[in-house]
Parts: sequence; structure tokens; C-alpha cells
Amino acid sequence: MVALGFAGAFWLKREDLLFIALLFVFGGTFIAIQDALEGAMTADLVPQTSQRGVAYGVTGSVNGVGDLISSTVVGVVWTLYSPVAAFIYAAVMMAAGAVAIRRVR
Repeated sequence: MVALGFAGAFWLKREDLLFIALLFVFGGTFIAIQDALEGAMTADLVPQTSQRGVAYGVTGSVNGVGDLISSTVVGVVWTLYSPVAAFIYAAVMMAAGAVAIRRVR
């Protein structure tokens, strides 16, 4: 929803500081919740305490590579097309990820 909000702000050329600030607040809240849950789930999935350090390292590495790839793709879409297309692409990919996680569980 945050990515769609930013896409809408660019599409409508909305420069309302309060609207943009709220999008950043919602985005930051989501990231805070996600990061906390990610660490807790890593600990739950790896019951051996001697292996948790490796599990956190693998999680961080996978996240880092994924962030690099996704940021590069969004940057290319932003540069070649528009910010609106970049945020819509990001929103679609996030929704696809949520659906994939839901189906796997």
C-alpha cells in the first residue's frame, strides 16, 4: 500500500508534505515490524542455539543480495520509464511475494 501511495503521489504530482510524511511513517512501521518478526522467525526455525549465528548470517546475506537486486531493478525502471512505473513494479512484486508466502505456509 505504501508503494502504491508513492506511485499515486508521483502520478498526481502531489507535494503535500503531510501525505508524504505519512507514507514514510507507514513504511517505517512496516519495516520495523518485519525486521522484528524476521529475527524471531529465524530463531524459531533454527532450534539449535549453536546454529543460530549461521542462520542469522544466511538470512542477512540473502536479504542483502535480494535488496541489491530489487533496488537495481527499481532504479532501472525509474530511470528508463518513470517513478510511477517503479513504484507500481515494487507494489506488484511485494504483493506477489505476499501471495507466495501465503501459499507456501
